[in-house]
Amino acid sequence: MNKSSYFARDLSAWTYAILLLIITPDLCIGSPYIDKFDEKLLIKPLPSGHVYTHFQFVVQKDLNNNDEHDFRHFRLFPRSLGEIIFEHQVQELHFSLTQGLWRYEKWGYPVRSAAPGAELWALFKSNASEIDSNWKKLTHVLSGQFCASLNFIDDSNTAVPKLSFRPEGVMPLDYPYNSSFARYSALPREIVCTENLTPFRKLLPCGAQVINYV
Repeated sequence: MNKSSYFARDLSAWTYAILLLIITPDLCIGSPYIDKFDEKLLIKPLPSGHVYTHFQFVVQKDLNNNDEHDFRHFRLFPRSLGEIIFEHQVQELHFSLTQGLWRYEKWGYPVRSAAPGAELWALFKSNASEIDSNWKKLTHVLSGQFCASLNFIDDSNTAVPKLSFRPEGVMPLDYPYNSSFARYSALPREIVCTENLTPFRKLLPCGAQVINYV
């Protein structure tokens, strides 16, 4: 079992920008239990003259049945995120920040889409207790982690999705998917700024080197 941290930054001449973080469990058979890091870059000219640039960084941390000892040793996977998902019993986490408007009618579909502003949804482990309490604590700690106003998420703007936002990672056979363990919220007025970019860069094993070169 491993945790994959997926970080993407989309820029189209700064007309549209996405900061996207995804943490999902994946199936890994015969793994040597080592961290892995992979990065990709997609550059695509658009009909309007803009250039679509998509950075993808994937960090994998192999876990042994979510043993707590696995969250005490980190090499490539960011320790700050590892401690957050362990302490709050998170099975899967999706967080995005966007700025601008992606013009689907002119540019087609991007590699990954995201709602306007800040969007956060999490799936907690099926053996987790006090889901609402964990969700509240998770939003507050992520607010500090990414310098975003996620602390404004409360019961009034939180939803429990029944049919949408299905898990993208591997679910344990002994704990099938249960929508009551999922929570979703969005803050449309929260946009990307430079203070959000710095925390994302710190999560990468390569630091800011790749982005600075571009």
